Amino acid sequence: MEPRDGRVLSVVQERREGSEMTTIRIEHRDTPKCFNATSTDHWRPIANELKKWREAMGWEIKAARVKPLTGPVTIKVHHLRSKPYPLVDCGAIYVAAKASVDALVDLGILPGDGPEVVTQLTYLAPEVVGYHGLALEITEIETAVEAVA
Repeated sequence: MEPRDGRVLSVVQERREGSEMTTIRIEHRDTPKCFNATSTDHWRPIANELKKWREAMGWEIKAARVKPLTGPVTIKVHHLRSKPYPLVDCGAIYVAAKASVDALVDLGILPGDGPEVVTQLTYLAPEVVGYHGLALEITEIETAVEAVA
């Protein structure tokens, strides 16, 4: 899918055979700004980055018509890079990741982003793929229902 601004979003939503688990992979090509605990940025650049990613991912997810998930989920955050340098720590894109998860909640794909819904949020090491971006891999967890005797 080619969005209006030339960036690329890839949405794959699949249900595995014999399972009720659903996996969605959302990829957005844009350069996420990196922050860490020692960043001296004023609150405004952080707020701007949150707004930018929340809106961009929101419009792209809406255009892709992703179906809502009901159960608890795990989310893997992939930092996509064009080159292996400069080295960036895997959690430095937390602002773009947080905004992307918020967009999923805003659009009703996830019922919330609290611990009862998002049971695990994992930041993976940066992947060199030839372009900059962020990918979220959202997997719905099967929950065991105990029979009441």
